[in-house]
Amino acid sequence: MKKFISLVLAAAMIFSFAACNADKPENLVNESTTSAENNNSAEKKNDMEFLSVYTEKAYEYETYTEDYYYLTEVNYQKLHLSEENKKEYPRLAKALDSLNAEKTEFYKDKAKELDEYASEQLDYYYEDGEQPAVYTANNEYFLQRADSVVLSIRSDADEFSGGAHPNYGYGGYNFDTVTGKELVITDVMTDISSLPSILSEKINSKDEFADGFFGNLEEVLSEYTAEQFNWTIGYQGVTFYFSPYEIASFAAGLITATVYFDEYPELFNKKYTVAPESCAITLSEWNDVEFDMNPSDGKKDTISVGLSYYTEEGSYKDISINLNGNEFTVEDVYAFSAEYYLVNSKGRYFVYLVPHGFNDYTNILIYDLNGNEIKEAGELDRTAFGSLVWEDENEDTHQAKLLFNNPTQFVLETTFDILGTYAADKTYTVNSETGMPESTDEFYTIDKSFPFVLTSKQAFNVKILPDMKTELIKAGSEFTLLRTDGKTYVDAKLDDGRECRIYVERNRTDYQLCINGIPEYELFEEIYYAG
Repeated sequence: MKKFISLVLAAAMIFSFAACNADKPENLVNESTTSAENNNSAEKKNDMEFLSVYTEKAYEYETYTEDYYYLTEVNYQKLHLSEENKKEYPRLAKALDSLNAEKTEFYKDKAKELDEYASEQLDYYYEDGEQPAVYTANNEYFLQRADSVVLSIRSDADEFSGGAHPNYGYGGYNFDTVTGKELVITDVMTDISSLPSILSEKINSKDEFADGFFGNLEEVLSEYTAEQFNWTIGYQGVTFYFSPYEIASFAAGLITATVYFDEYPELFNKKYTVAPESCAITLSEWNDVEFDMNPSDGKKDTISVGLSYYTEEGSYKDISINLNGNEFTVEDVYAFSAEYYLVNSKGRYFVYLVPHGFNDYTNILIYDLNGNEIKEAGELDRTAFGSLVWEDENEDTHQAKLLFNNPTQFVLETTFDILGTYAADKTYTVNSETGMPESTDEFYTIDKSFPFVLTSKQAFNVKILPDMKTELIKAGSEFTLLRTDGKTYVDAKLDDGRECRIYVERNRTDYQLCINGIPEYELFEEIYYAG
């Protein structure tokens, strides 16, 4: 599992291939084992189970010069399964643990290496009176597919350690869900003899890649072994990735080609071509993603999304959505970064945008791709995709964010300011007509992993659940918050284990919350609000 090393160092390590064109780019070798244990996977749509996959920002390393200029910055992510999925697929969980460990070791070594490079260049910059360049290394994951058959993740890496431009690369990690073994392309395609011809035709048909190849493209690709192709698998086909300097000049950029299941059904192992009625994939900044929005119209579709219009305040003003060359601008988001998801809900397509701006609150913006133009479908305020929170053996807190992939059942967290600031979640499904998340849950559940506890300063009346009888609770009692409707009440657990409901109303004069007409700060010792 050393693909990420070759990706980060794409330019340097593929240089020899670019120069002589005769040697195979060994840096792309995927040191995986072919999966042979395929008997337990789903064969029907209804049998397919989605996995819950989370990414953790695992390593943030940065150093500064003595006068506080950035010197180096290193970031990467880890992958985690939900606790339930870990129990169901222990071999896959172990494979991800192994990948996480390798990445940790690699990026810690990379940070030391960049520190040395950056320190060496300081004297040159100070002599010229310039600010030193920031040496960086980053790695980010984009989920393409996660179910009871296969987990497929696109891995984007970039590095700057001096020179005219950063180097970057793209690759795929594809795991058999049951065995945990990393797949090679011959596990998915039963015959790859025609693959060089197919890829060459697809790539050459794109005008932007017409020039700059290192020799005859089909001949170059015919030298690839099964282990040397970089790819991910989705629910419509397999996408192949060729990083800068791999088969063409740096100016050609990232080169991709998708081979669809319905184009060449005879080439694919049918196990992998089964698709659910609804699914979602993670999109990355300004990278074209190919998909088929309407199989009956005889053409394929391309979408790209990204932040645009950098402002003086240091954020981006807008998000652009480009569908088949038609651009739509989401204005005034003012974000530093964003999450993007392409959602297929029963054959209707939507884009979910999650901008990250000047505060911790996030909104989910939803846009309809169906019809002749992109349309706004709706927005969820102060809401984000669910997270996985835990403490390790050192009592350090970790948080991993859900990678949205299942439109039929997913968790969203909404932030409330009701007897404190906290996030509470509901389970949702996407309405295929409107594109909006809908929930049948009666209330929002507050995370029990890290209890939100209030202590009363005076006695007051609550409703005891489930009978809803009124009872006076004495001063000094502890209330562990459990759930809320987001508007009128909060449920809490009492010291004796019983549950109660606290009704709240907002005072029209000063807008603070009141319980039984008494301001909240008179009833509780400390209430923690953000901001």
